[in-house]
Amino acid sequence: MELRLSLIRSPHYSDTINVDEDLQDYFSEPRQVKLNEQITIRPLLQPELEVHFLISSLTKDDILVSCDNCRIIVDTKNVRQEKLTSTCSQSNETIVFISQRLCQMLTTFNIQWSKQTSIPTILLHGIDDFNPLVDYACHQCGYHCHTVSSQLFAGDSAAATIKRIEQSIQLAAKCTPCVLFFNHVNFLCKLTDVENDDAIVTNGLRKFIQTIKSTLINNSPLIILAGVSRLHLLSEQVLSLFSYTLSIPTIPMEIRKEWLRNRLLNILVADDFNYDLILAQTKGWPIVEIDQLIRLTIEAAYWRSLESSDMLVMLTNADFEIALKKSHSSKLTSQRKAMIPNVHWSDIGGLAMAKKEILNTIQLPLIHPDLFGDLARTGILLYGPPGSGKTLLAKAVATEFSLNFLSVRGPELLNMYVGQSEQNVRDLFERARLASPCILFFDELDSLAPRRGRSSSDSSGVSDRLVSQLLTEIDQQQEEHHIFIIGATNRPDLLDDSLLRPGRFDKLIYIGISNEHEDRRQMFQALTQKFKIIDEQFDADAFVRSCPLNMTGADFYALASDAYLRAIRRLITNNQEKEDEYDQTVELIKSDFYDALPNFTPSLDENEIRQYERLQKS
Repeated sequence: MELRLSLIRSPHYSDTINVDEDLQDYFSEPRQVKLNEQITIRPLLQPELEVHFLISSLTKDDILVSCDNCRIIVDTKNVRQEKLTSTCSQSNETIVFISQRLCQMLTTFNIQWSKQTSIPTILLHGIDDFNPLVDYACHQCGYHCHTVSSQLFAGDSAAATIKRIEQSIQLAAKCTPCVLFFNHVNFLCKLTDVENDDAIVTNGLRKFIQTIKSTLINNSPLIILAGVSRLHLLSEQVLSLFSYTLSIPTIPMEIRKEWLRNRLLNILVADDFNYDLILAQTKGWPIVEIDQLIRLTIEAAYWRSLESSDMLVMLTNADFEIALKKSHSSKLTSQRKAMIPNVHWSDIGGLAMAKKEILNTIQLPLIHPDLFGDLARTGILLYGPPGSGKTLLAKAVATEFSLNFLSVRGPELLNMYVGQSEQNVRDLFERARLASPCILFFDELDSLAPRRGRSSSDSSGVSDRLVSQLLTEIDQQQEEHHIFIIGATNRPDLLDDSLLRPGRFDKLIYIGISNEHEDRRQMFQALTQKFKIIDEQFDADAFVRSCPLNMTGADFYALASDAYLRAIRRLITNNQEKEDEYDQTVELIKSDFYDALPNFTPSLDENEIRQYERLQKS
């Protein structure tokens, strides 16, 4: 009995590769084989490599074959170009979901290949690591996958880059059906000081791609894929190379939850471990960043078990909270992450009318999106004196409705390099789209979007271009009501008028100073609700009445902090007099508050308050 094998061409190994010993080891045990079936060998010295063979000849079909009962021949003269059978597991629901569209495109190109006039070129964008996605899609559709690391081309001249890319394409053309994948393609045509480099590379490649199809053997498909995290990293010349652009979709909550459970499948977790909390706090994060967060959670659990001498390492919600704080503080990525803040309505005293207006603007479109249609407001502008609680209000809205919160101060987006400020705005809105439903909060909006054409210090026109870019991004959100834009400013009169037109910041809410005793009492109570006040003679109502009428929320906070500091000093003095015991409980008494009051000066005087009141009426 005789079995004849033909090597299947692949970009990962040579046509003359010798795996005779590995084949002998593979057939040392009886194997059931069929004619035209594929087998895969993993060489002993290269276990990460897969060598594919096609059973091209078999004396008897569908039998058990081994080295003892069959003569096995490798036909080196008959190297085949074959479609690979799928060997990739579908257990990873995340990869399955995001690769659906790519699999459809690869399958379509395979079926309609004879009608294609040129090599299809597809650009993927939206995530950082495309390798698992491309590998899965290629295995599912039966393509060989030849991955090229584009970082290796960075710094090359245009001629050298073209030559190396042509060599990669020629190699892939020998192994069709094949997908040639350029990862991080922004390095492939890295923007340099020589403006024509991109044009030279793209024009050269375009001509080569148009002619390579006629040289393909067996008329099998060759697809060129490229991946980039963000489209703005590529020049217009490079973008023009690609016939198709495919954005990676946002992963639904159910699939993300399934991925998280699979990720923690072999890790011991507490019975009350809150998977939903992790998913809510990391909405909009790439999977790779969530994986880094899980590693930090495991690390926190290990440290906790070492400190408690507990041999059992079990993940808890507290470990996750520690990891989340560490993730934000260490900035695992260069991007600003969206998160759900921990500010509630109970933390904000007074401002009842402002709360009601904000709720009507945001809550109703969330609950009844079908009724609002295109009428949902795009932006809210909170304006008023500093320290009145504008930022706290925006954070509280995000917390109460479990919305992600992305905050930026106006000056943070400004950059000295031409075009970078506008790019920062585009990046910010892109992160908001990924984290939706999301509140995008602009603090100090007047510094970001002043009136155009009136700044004598802006000779380069950066502010004007920044305002134009901001208006463009806001207008693009009109069809995406799951992103709520809130701005805060002390000087609305300095804002560019176009920002206040309908469809942009079209809801203006004044956050001012209340002279109503009940509002002031609620404000003081919210600030001191976590204080331990042991003096029964202290009357909060009476103390608030004794405070100046022109106090903002920030002023009450400063006054309460001064009283708390006096209590700490008293505690330290008392502990110094004690020899045996040390008390760490900070307890406040009536005199702490009243002693702090004479030294306090409100941040706003009467003239400034009247100015803001006139601004409100105008």
